[in-house]
Amino acid sequence: MAEGIFSLDLIRGKVIASATSELKMFAVKFEDGTGLLLEAAGTSVPAITAKMLPASELPSDTDAVCKVDWSWIQKAKVADTRMASSAVNFSLDPAGPLQIAVQMWQGSPFLAFSPWKAK
Repeated sequence: MAEGIFSLDLIRGKVIASATSELKMFAVKFEDGTGLLLEAAGTSVPAITAKMLPASELPSDTDAVCKVDWSWIQKAKVADTRMASSAVNFSLDPAGPLQIAVQMWQGSPFLAFSPWKAK
């Protein structure tokens, strides 16, 4: 699968196998062997970049300082997605909505997750 510009519509209907995150990235592995990598970018204006990759090429889970347990979105189907330069919104069935937004702190972009755990 090629990196670069693509439509997030490509992940509609896919089922999440697992997910991992760190301060500047969010990686989702789908049950079909594909993956999505979202990364915080920018210096003065923050943005989110997105890449479709084979799941085997995604970063593996690390001991991040702010580790998030993403097990609550496992087995969820991507019902809908919307992407802007500063946020990606997922509608997950049955997990519900998930927003990943990019923000700045001391001149460096980072990703913020809402919600970051099951409600």
